[in-house]
Parts: sequence; C-alpha cells; structure tokens
Amino acid sequence: MKKIVFLLAGLLSLSLNAYAARGGGSADTGGGNAVGGQLLDLFENEGTTPINVTQLKAYQQVLKPLFASIEEKIPMFEKYLLGSIQDKTWLMDPKPLSKACINESMIDVAKTPVACQTKLQVRIFEPWYKKVDLKNQAALIVHELFRNKALRLERSDEEVNYITRIVLNAESYTARELQNHIAKSGFGALGTDADILDLQVYYATFYRATCSTGKNHPLFNVLNDVANGMFDRDFYGPRLDAGMLVRDELKDLFRNRNYNVSEDERERQTFKTICSILKNSDSKIIEAMKTINLNSAY
Repeated sequence: MKKIVFLLAGLLSLSLNAYAARGGGSADTGGGNAVGGQLLDLFENEGTTPINVTQLKAYQQVLKPLFASIEEKIPMFEKYLLGSIQDKTWLMDPKPLSKACINESMIDVAKTPVACQTKLQVRIFEPWYKKVDLKNQAALIVHELFRNKALRLERSDEEVNYITRIVLNAESYTARELQNHIAKSGFGALGTDADILDLQVYYATFYRATCSTGKNHPLFNVLNDVANGMFDRDFYGPRLDAGMLVRDELKDLFRNRNYNVSEDERERQTFKTICSILKNSDSKIIEAMKTINLNSAY
C-alpha cells in the first residue's frame, strides 16, 4: 500500500512540475522578480527617459515631410498612422531589451532587439538609437507605429516589416499602389485622392443630369438614383463608404421634409436643397474620406 501511495505522490509531483514549466502557474511561477537588491518592477524603468515620439528629430525632419507628401495621395495618413499609439508611454532605455522582442524574418542573420512594445509601453534601446543615422531612426519609428496596429489587428512580423519598407519609399508609389499595399498587408482600407476624384465626378454627373436643366425631376427618381446608384458602379471599400456618407445626408433630408407646407412646395424645397448638396458635394466627399481614414486609425 505504501508503495502505491509513494508512486501516486511521485506522479502528482511530476505532473505539477510539468504544468508549472508550461506557465500553468504554481507557487514558484508568476511571482515577483528581483535584479540584485531591487525589485524588477522598479528596475525596469531605472535610467529610462520618457519621450514624445512626434518631437524626435527623426520624426520632425524625416517623417513629417514624408507623411505630408503621402497625404497628397492618402488624406489624414499621419493621424491614421499615429492612431492610439500616443496613449502609450514611450521610453528611451539604456538597458538591453529582451530577446523575446526579436522579430521573425526570412533572413537568417543575428538580430539585436532595439525596440519593444506592449499594450502599455514602447521601449527604444537608447545606445543603438543614438548611434545610427536619421534614416534608421525614422524607420524604427515607422516600424513601431505599425507594430502598434499589428498588436490590435494580429498582423505578423513579416507584414510589419513589409509595410514599413513601403511607407519609407512611398514617393515611389501612386496613391492606388499605396492603398493596395496597406490593404494587402492587413492594415486597413484607406481612401485615396483617386477615390475622392471618382466620387466628385459621380456626384457632379447627377447634378448636371438633375439640377442644371432647370426642370424639376421626380424627387423619388433623383433620390433613388443617388441612393442606389453607388452599387451599380465599380465602387468598393473607401469609395463606397465615403459615397454612402454623402448619400445618407440626402436620405435624411428626404425623411425630414417640411410638412407644414403644401406637398408641391415641400417637393420644390426638398429638390432645391438636394441640388445644393449635389453642387457642393466636393467638400463633403473630402470630409467623408477623411472620416473613413480616421476610422481606420485605431
């Protein structure tokens, strides 16, 4: 009987040790850690310097003008890329970073982690950062901006590395090419200047057909064409979404007509307002596209 008890106790001990080794938790896992005479929690920030990433020299001199040129193709790109990352604490850290922060790569080469990011913090290995040129500093910042998105969108190291290279060479690409690269690497469908132009032409066509002739077309036909015609075009993604934002204003107008006047007068007033919206839709489309891009920022 004693042999059976000792055997069961041994098996239980082996089982618990294996569970702890897997990080399952026991009395000797997940506890406090110390570095010398200092608790790890306190040592982690020993010597670190909080920074504002947008005020770094590489951001101001390299990325700021780069993002401005990209915004000529993709509205609100900088705000899209910054997203929620400014809510995180950025730190320059003089201490080496964990090997757990090394990225996966198709290239078999020795790598040193020079930045690491969690849901709360971004740490940059200060000795490396101060040693390299502005190009590499800027590249690291872009990498971490996309890493922030990758944590939320569950994108891979390869996708982060890929889109970092694309953005740093953005001047080599058209707006549509940039849009496609960002989308295919899993970082959102952004609207471009080409999308804006397509929608402006689309709404201008309706204005010329319905308002510039001086004739009151049947109101239902106008609303039906504008509201449903989006689906008859080769529109998708940001173009369709932004077009729908402008379309919804027309639909709201139709639902909230003035019922304190005669039906004929109500139709006349509504038609006049619709034509005004169509005539001035250029600015509304631009604002709608900005909204689409900012919705992708977080």
